[in-house]
Amino acid sequence: KYSKQHPLIRKFATAFLKGYNFIENNDNANIKANGEYLFLKELVNSYKNVSPLTIFDVGANVGAYTDTLLGFLRGHTDFSIHLFEPLPECVNELKDKYKNNNNIFIVPFGISDKEGTSVLYFAPGKSSHSSLYLLNEDETLNQVEINLIPLKKYIQEREIPHIHLLKIDVEGNDYKALLGLGEYLNADFIDFIQFEYGATLIPSRTFLKDFYELLEPKGFKIAKIMRKSLQFRPWERRLENFTYANYVAVSHRKVPKRFL
Repeated sequence: KYSKQHPLIRKFATAFLKGYNFIENNDNANIKANGEYLFLKELVNSYKNVSPLTIFDVGANVGAYTDTLLGFLRGHTDFSIHLFEPLPECVNELKDKYKNNNNIFIVPFGISDKEGTSVLYFAPGKSSHSSLYLLNEDETLNQVEINLIPLKKYIQEREIPHIHLLKIDVEGNDYKALLGLGEYLNADFIDFIQFEYGATLIPSRTFLKDFYELLEPKGFKIAKIMRKSLQFRPWERRLENFTYANYVAVSHRKVPKRFL
């Protein structure tokens, strides 16, 4: 026996899911409203007496995330932000935007677990959703061949002593970007790792559980960014819904004792 879903049931399910996502702070990409802005503000403020301060913006696009950080870093002179972005149009805009800022380093490479080349798929107009994966097979996309490097290589070449904040937003390749840190993926070398979870991970067959299993043994505790706080959570099957959300892996050195 076959049947169609009743329209009223579908309507109720849609409304229920919308309410659930609101409570869970899912599908909220507004940096001013989803807690991301508050997280960055408080993080930068906590480092006001730290020099040098080192931040990695992996998947920088045209610099919106870095611009937010720079707003909080006014008055802080000893810092560096390393922007990794492979899309040539975005790289050109970043170079022009930050050409007079000696604290900004633009790295025109894609980030993965190994060095090499790959095809990058992107929509016209400096899309923030350029990816090594076909995120939407029904969409007509442009292609460009890009160079890939692991973060380990960059850290060694630049002799980076410590990373205070590592933000990763590479549209499905986030897990491999973390693998590319090699031995530098540990809670003594990195304080905070911000990463996205959502539908972009489906083509790469990556689960939220994969991040937990990779990061927790390295000394990190994982929190979800909520509107007004970081909420430490164990992995649960119900979280594996591929709905957009921001998470932060926090070094055990930075986790308040009551959460350890």
